[in-house]
Amino acid sequence: MAQSLTGLDCVLAYASSAINDSDNTPEDASWTEIDVVGDVTPSMGHVSANFDTRGNNGFRTNVITLKEVSVSVTAEWKPDDTGWQEFRDAYQNGTEVPIAVLDGSPTTSGSQGPAGNWVVTQFDRPESPTEVVTTEITLEPSSYMSYWIKS
Repeated sequence: MAQSLTGLDCVLAYASSAINDSDNTPEDASWTEIDVVGDVTPSMGHVSANFDTRGNNGFRTNVITLKEVSVSVTAEWKPDDTGWQEFRDAYQNGTEVPIAVLDGSPTTSGSQGPAGNWVVTQFDRPESPTEVVTTEITLEPSSYMSYWIKS
């Protein structure tokens, strides 16, 4: 019986240059794991378009159009960590950061998840007196996005 996957098995990694379809696909990129992250939640769904007709027996009907994805990340506040700096710099400069949100190592065949270029749309710093300071980060897709399965 196969062992269940846990969040500790999953990886959030960044690449040194933007991802694209030609010379730096997710498969070609050099990925570096970001180890200051705690909770990571990729939210994936579909946009739907309504196409009600009189022949649908009174039911509203929809067709799937586009895919949607965003990622919520909780990271320890560590300004000296290069992975954390990728998020901060992308937020401060309004630039993209190439990120893969995978269920395993980016070097392991079969690891999968959304991968591409993201913008940081939220960069919060909760400061509870009884907890370590963290960064609450929201990533949204930008110029390139895919669902990557490592070959």
